[in-house]
Amino acid sequence: MLNPCERWTESLSAYLDGELTANETRAVEEHLQQCEHCRAWTELVRCDAQDTAAALLAHGASEGFLQRVMSTVCVTAPERPAGVSIAEAPAPIMEKMPGRPPKSSGSRVVEWLVVFGALTCLGLILFPTFSKSREKARHSSCMNNQRQLAVDILMHAQDHEEKLPEATDIWQTLNVDPNILICPTKGKKVKNAYGYNNAVSGKEIESFADPAETMLTFDAWEGKPDYRHNGRLVASYVDGHIEMVWDPDRSPSADTATTVTSESTKPKEPTIAPPTRNYGLADKLLIAYSATVGLQSENVQQAMERTELLFGRFDGFVLNSDFQRDVENGSTATVSGRVPSDKLGVLLVEIDKLGTLLSRKVNGEDLTGKHIENLEKLGDLHGTQDSLERIGGKARKLPDALTVEDRRGKAAGEASGVRLDEYRINSRTTLAEVTVTITSPPKPAPIVKEENPIARSLGGAWGGLQAFALWITTVLLIPLLIWLPVWGPVVGIVIWWWRRKKRAV
Repeated sequence: MLNPCERWTESLSAYLDGELTANETRAVEEHLQQCEHCRAWTELVRCDAQDTAAALLAHGASEGFLQRVMSTVCVTAPERPAGVSIAEAPAPIMEKMPGRPPKSSGSRVVEWLVVFGALTCLGLILFPTFSKSREKARHSSCMNNQRQLAVDILMHAQDHEEKLPEATDIWQTLNVDPNILICPTKGKKVKNAYGYNNAVSGKEIESFADPAETMLTFDAWEGKPDYRHNGRLVASYVDGHIEMVWDPDRSPSADTATTVTSESTKPKEPTIAPPTRNYGLADKLLIAYSATVGLQSENVQQAMERTELLFGRFDGFVLNSDFQRDVENGSTATVSGRVPSDKLGVLLVEIDKLGTLLSRKVNGEDLTGKHIENLEKLGDLHGTQDSLERIGGKARKLPDALTVEDRRGKAAGEASGVRLDEYRINSRTTLAEVTVTITSPPKPAPIVKEENPIARSLGGAWGGLQAFALWITTVLLIPLLIWLPVWGPVVGIVIWWWRRKKRAV
């Protein structure tokens, strides 16, 4: 029985499969030149592989089955001239089946390079997306930090006659938590990542022409505005809201850190104010105000939030706030609350700046007469109660005492109702009722282009051609293709008969 050298059996098998490296292949070829047994065994294995493949193909084996059976042996041998020995043939002597290339070291390197290239391209595509997502989360945290700083500054202003704090050592003055001054984008190494607008230092809040456009704090690096959040700047404003700034012109300048709005602009004077004189009519005039305002804004939610802040800024409070988003018809918001009557005019002026004013209605009601009537009625009821108390002390008979006590109870109940009515009068005259309705602009109507008569006629002609082509296809072409096995042979026979007849003639 023909057997190869024992120590070369595994190497020869791998050599026939083309699984050796270049150095190992060279060593096997040198051994084949020297050993006739190994050379003959190699040739025998090659022949067996060819016979096996031929037998499988003859019995109708599928290509997949043939590949699985022959995955560890060689099938075909390369063409070589007669008289050339196996040792002289180019390595490897045999090739694997088509569809399973030899696993050489060079091909593996190429495969790994392709994999690394694909992963690199995928990383270049996805990494910017991941970085933007991370930066979005960071700027949300940065907005929360500056919102807390703005709240601390405005609370300090309320405690100091509406004056904003000085810029010198402002964070130490406010006793701000050091963690709030750390921006996630800059990291913990930067202990103070925010700046304070020097242009608002020490000024009264009411002195600003447009608090909603006057920066309070902003992202800063070495005293300059820093657009660190994907090219945007987080900033807080004097009215208390926070937003992202894209335009560098809106941020404080690098040198003076001045505000965007002009401080020399004189604030708009309010047109609604309660009377300061009584005109000799009474000791004090009591006027109850109610106002309704209709606004239109591109950003309804932001306008609603600023309106709520304005109520608090002018010592008022919000009673109801309703926001509804409608994709088709646009968003709407309603904010209602109360504000001191002496600050109603200023509040209306500031609300007008939040959008386009659509409507404004102010109602005033003079309650001075009702107030005087209640005062006189209370005085009479108190006198009646005192008289009844004296009479009750002198009444000795039980029926008389019960009658006096009943009358005194009625007088006390009536006095209580008058005092409650007087409270309502004082409440309405002290606090004005304000209702603000904010809507988004209506969507523009779709533009209907006037159709050209020529284009309309051409379109009709083209539609007719399409209909004719569809008719030809469904009525003629499709039936012809369906009946092709029937009329095809008939036409062929007719043509053959006609040609034969023509030749006979």
